[in-house]
Amino acid sequence: MHRSSIYQTIDRLLREEAITIQGKKQNEGKPDLIVYEVTEAGRNAALMMSNERLSSSVEH
Repeated sequence: MHRSSIYQTIDRLLREEAITIQGKKQNEGKPDLIVYEVTEAGRNAALMMSNERLSSSVEH
C-alpha cells in the first residue's frame, strides 16, 4: 500500500464520520502523531461489512 493511499483512506473515513481525531501527540523532532478514534457510525459500518462478507462466504 502506498503512503498516499493511506492518507486518502484516512481522509475518506473522516469525511464519512467513521473516525474522529481524538488528539495529537508531540513527537520530538518529527511531525505530531495524530490519534484517531472509531465512531459509533464507523463501528456499525464495519459490523455491517463483516456480516455481509460472512454471509456471502457461507452462501458459496
